[in-house]
Amino acid sequence: MHLRQIVLGGRETRGRVRAVVDDDVPVLVQIVLIVRWSASQGASACDGYSGGGTSTSSPVNDPCTTTVDQYRSAVNDWLRSYNLGGWWDTPPVFVTDVDSALATIDTTNGEEKLAPGADSFDHINPKPAGIGAIVGAYNSPHNSWNLDDGDGDGYTFANDTAPTDTAYATADSTVGNNPLTLSGGTTWTNDTTRGEVLSLDGTSGYAASASSALNTTGSYSVSAWVDMSSLPSHNATIAAQDGAQTSPFMLQYNDYAGTPGWSFSLSKSDTAGTDFWNAYAAGATAGTWTQLLGTYDATTQTAKLYVNGTLAATVTGATSWSSSGAFTVGRGRYNGAATDFVPGAVSHVQAWNYALTPEEADALNRQLL
Repeated sequence: MHLRQIVLGGRETRGRVRAVVDDDVPVLVQIVLIVRWSASQGASACDGYSGGGTSTSSPVNDPCTTTVDQYRSAVNDWLRSYNLGGWWDTPPVFVTDVDSALATIDTTNGEEKLAPGADSFDHINPKPAGIGAIVGAYNSPHNSWNLDDGDGDGYTFANDTAPTDTAYATADSTVGNNPLTLSGGTTWTNDTTRGEVLSLDGTSGYAASASSALNTTGSYSVSAWVDMSSLPSHNATIAAQDGAQTSPFMLQYNDYAGTPGWSFSLSKSDTAGTDFWNAYAAGATAGTWTQLLGTYDATTQTAKLYVNGTLAATVTGATSWSSSGAFTVGRGRYNGAATDFVPGAVSHVQAWNYALTPEEADALNRQLL
């Protein structure tokens, strides 16, 4: 059974499930998967759905009254808080919080409804971005740094908030356990669009983990929101992971031939002066938030760059070598030295150990993931 079949199936799946985390890596697991009633099933975020049928001519099909909505929300809250089991139970039990990925509160009546980014405007069926958000609720990120940690002056860490209780995280103690340490010219600032963010001076400011985040010999993805304060004549790396001489990948602003753009670049080797495979797209602008996602599929040797949820560039024939250095935000590494510092603000950086789909890219841009 493919993961999407599980997502779109019933509310509970029992027995032996052939779940596909990456389309090319089937994993046989035995689970009881309890999916919290969700907007995609018309069972939680149902505000605006009046139901089908009538009491006289046909059965009423799940009308969404305030009482019904409150009952569903109460069940969801119970499933969220109750200890139903975990990875080491027989069989393992996991509660996947699909509702929180898709639902928002209607301020006019307090009921849940599909979030605007997920709503296909019938108030009951999610658009492709909503499906991407559901998949993302199952295939949670390996690491997630919101970069909103500066509750007081002098706070020099960014916490890793990736969920650790999902089916794909519980067996791996490194998931959600890799905070970043701030260095150089960094400042916590309040942004009118994204709230608290990490601002970087473009000269020395960056954040780095104590250990590597991603296995860069396999498939992986990296995403971030960035607001460039200026468009420098040099590259500026938003997210990377250190090697000895260079970074195996760089999600970056790229001043290719004097044309400001965005790039997901993979270095060809961990040697001085190495060349790159570049998934590059022109059109970078300063003073506005941009959602960037770079994906690498190790099976097809393909790197892709998504800009604001849309596929912008693809490069094939790329390989990715193993690095064990720090995951960095705000700089890269080249010729054995830290380089390409970012002038601007960064928010919500995430790393996955698989190549995200176009639907998940759309969900990221709509802030569903």
